[in-house]
Amino acid sequence: KIRGVRMEPKAIEHLLEDHPKVKHCRVIGLEDNAEDKMLVAYLVPLADISQVELHEYLTTLLPPAMIPSAFVFIDEVPLTINGKLDTKALPKPGFSRESQDIEYVDPESELEIQLSDIFKELLNLEKVGVHDNFFHLGGNSLQIAKLSYYVQERIGKTLQVASVFKYPTISQLAKLLGDEDAVQNFSLLLTEEGSGDPIFFLPGIGRNALIHQDMAQKLNLDRPCYALEFPAPQNGVEPLKTVEELAGHCVEQITKIQPKGPYVVGGYSFAGIIAFEVARQLHARDGAYHRVFLFDSRHRYEDESIAPHFQRFQWFKEMTKGYGLRFLTYFVKNLFLHHFLWKLGLWDGFNARPIGNLDHRLEGIPFIKSDSFHFQYRPPPFPVNLTVFTVKQFLFTRRGQAELRRWDNYITTEADYVLVNADTHLQILDEEHLDFICQRMRDDLAKDKNSAN
Repeated sequence: KIRGVRMEPKAIEHLLEDHPKVKHCRVIGLEDNAEDKMLVAYLVPLADISQVELHEYLTTLLPPAMIPSAFVFIDEVPLTINGKLDTKALPKPGFSRESQDIEYVDPESELEIQLSDIFKELLNLEKVGVHDNFFHLGGNSLQIAKLSYYVQERIGKTLQVASVFKYPTISQLAKLLGDEDAVQNFSLLLTEEGSGDPIFFLPGIGRNALIHQDMAQKLNLDRPCYALEFPAPQNGVEPLKTVEELAGHCVEQITKIQPKGPYVVGGYSFAGIIAFEVARQLHARDGAYHRVFLFDSRHRYEDESIAPHFQRFQWFKEMTKGYGLRFLTYFVKNLFLHHFLWKLGLWDGFNARPIGNLDHRLEGIPFIKSDSFHFQYRPPPFPVNLTVFTVKQFLFTRRGQAELRRWDNYITTEADYVLVNADTHLQILDEEHLDFICQRMRDDLAKDKNSAN
């Protein structure tokens, strides 16, 4: 698993071996010096070929997350006595700008120098030229988020994460940031292009939807998947103030890519609320029933009252009758964690791990404060094809279940609530649950297609 995405090395190897200048290829994942793994391609060339040429070749065939960070040329593929790849005999990839087959050009303008300093710090390099590519030098998804934040903090310019994939060199980024009228990218293709209509994953409090990379790959549909992004704050001030404004920004990006519906959108946690409002705005435009996938998204109210004891007891009886041992097992476990270990300081709650194995809790990066958005949002009911995936943490708690079921108040159709076999909110996007989720998504999309026909 690389950059939060389950990779298929054989598929990448076949594409590289299709290149007329490549004889053999092996692709593996290696630990790098940062907090991530990197994908490395080892090649036996048939003719002179550069890393840049290989990278550009794959750019036309694969989404950015699946392109190797390094290309290492070898005389032959080392094998063990059993005929398997001898990974210990492979040379370690060395990231240096000298290995990029590009003439070094010093940064000259103040903006180029500032960007070069940020590149050097993030990638642990001594020098970076203006034509050096961020990804050729070993940059990955987590470092892009840091790059975007450092540009905002140190240069005072806004740099969208998606724009780095389109403009990966210092020269290109300096031109983009120096042009006040330049249009930045707010969408990133997560999968290969397909013939079907796209699926759009919407951003949440982390401002982008890169946590859906693995899901997009595992869906394995003949339709492209996009991750959208919110605009960065301007001088600490959010440019978009309401759920409706955040969703309106996404609608604008979606309709640029797909002018006509029906549309398919999805979002995790707070992003689910954005996805729901996007579907409402699109329905107001065209009157169509759009498909929405919510991944453990609830709608919270600010003034929560405590239910009488008899109501809570009645709820407990209904849940025991409906879910049996699954509910009782979780209830006892939850009671032990929250009311014993947590109060003794022996358990640190649900914030002890990254979401979907991709850690967006990077120090200093400004998150969207979602609570005020939750409390202000009261959409009018509308028809929509809605599937809500949830976990035991919310379905098996009275308040969490009430917040989940509030979606019923805002739709004139019937929602499907699907329990994923995960305990907590942060586990729903883990790899072990994606097969189940993706199969249900494929089933729902097939049902929508049959209904349309």
